[in-house]
Amino acid sequence: MSHFKTVSSDGSTEGQYLTGDQIQKLIGEIDLSDLELVRMDSYSDQAIYENIKKTKKEKELLCSAIQTAVVGMGNKKYGAVVVNNQLVDIEALYKECNVKIKLELGSVLQPGDLTGRRLQRFFRKQISDYIKHTGTASYLWRKYSDHNEKYKHIVFPGAEHMIDKEDELLYLFEVYRSLDAHLKIKISERIHRVYNARGFYIKSIDSMFNTLTA
Repeated sequence: MSHFKTVSSDGSTEGQYLTGDQIQKLIGEIDLSDLELVRMDSYSDQAIYENIKKTKKEKELLCSAIQTAVVGMGNKKYGAVVVNNQLVDIEALYKECNVKIKLELGSVLQPGDLTGRRLQRFFRKQISDYIKHTGTASYLWRKYSDHNEKYKHIVFPGAEHMIDKEDELLYLFEVYRSLDAHLKIKISERIHRVYNARGFYIKSIDSMFNTLTA
């Protein structure tokens, strides 16, 4: 037996699209008082702090974050830093403190997992203050900026999670665009996502990003 369905002028069949009120009538009232939304962000400053505290190496980890943010870390090499007149190998420190190293792209992390970049993010204010007080420029500022002294203290990995002034957001984004152009990579896309996740939607940055990804 054949069944015929009414087809509207827009091509949809009867019952294919319901109004919000029709759907509400179908499902009735559902109690949502026990609903708790789970954030997809896998990073937590509080959880990071708790794991840093457990290591009892807060100063050493802070110094490692300053070292890697200012001098850099690349090719899966972390370098060393002098703390209390002692040379500290950062990779050895990370292994001792259960800081995850040499992660593969797409590795899944728990909110409190420690990594080199997460330490830079957590200690972002301390890194900025160090640059301010010492005048030391990060490798990002030296290599990829136009050397505007006004912004020296906000040009380092992790600063994208701290700054909130439009001119600073724009300046840092431009630095990462310069880095991308030199190294043929797309870190500025991640910076753009960080800005959006923090609630910053700047038309000029969005325009640059759209041009970049076109």
